[in-house]
Amino acid sequence: MPPRQFAVLLLGLPNLVWLAFTLGLGASWEGRVDGPFGLPMPRVLDEVLRTPADSTLSLRTLAEHDGRVWWLLVVAAVLVVTAAFLMAARSPARMRAWQHAVHMAVALALTVLAVCLLAGVSAHYGLSLLGIGDLGGGLSGLVELRPHLWKALLLAVAWGLVSGFLGGVLARRVHRRGEVRPGA
Repeated sequence: MPPRQFAVLLLGLPNLVWLAFTLGLGASWEGRVDGPFGLPMPRVLDEVLRTPADSTLSLRTLAEHDGRVWWLLVVAAVLVVTAAFLMAARSPARMRAWQHAVHMAVALALTVLAVCLLAGVSAHYGLSLLGIGDLGGGLSGLVELRPHLWKALLLAVAWGLVSGFLGGVLARRVHRRGEVRPGA
C-alpha cells in the first residue's frame, strides 16, 4: 500500500467509523463536495455528496448508489445490543431492566453528541504558491459534512432505551447463573 493511501486511511478511518455508526442508527448528515478531486474515502460518499447544493447523507440516499450500505443498520444494531448486554451483565443484579434502558439511553446519547460535534467536516482546499493565496485554475474545492444533530440525538435515545431494556432482560439469565444459593 503506498504511503499516501496509508496516511489517508489512518487519518480518515476513525471519522468514517463514527459516521458509519451514526448512519447505521438512522441519523442523517448534510454536506457537499465541490472541486475537481474526489474524496479519499468510499466512492459512494463522493457520489452522494457531489451535487451543486447540499445533499442529505443517510442510509436511504447511500442505498440508492450501493445496496450494501443497509448492513450498517445490522452492524449498528449488533454493536448497540452487545454493549447494552455487557453493561447490564456487569451491573449489580438488583438493577431492573428499565434502569439499564435509561443508562444506555444516556450513554448512547452522549456518545452520539460527541461524535456529531467532533466528526463534522468543513474544509476548503486549493493550490497556493508559498502558502499565499489561492492560484485558482479550477484546482480548489470544498468539503462540508454536518450532522442533523437533534434527529441523531433522538434516535440515539430511542436505540438506547430499546437496547438497554433488551440487554437488561438478557443479562438476568447471566445474573441468575452466577447467584450463590444459600447453603450451597
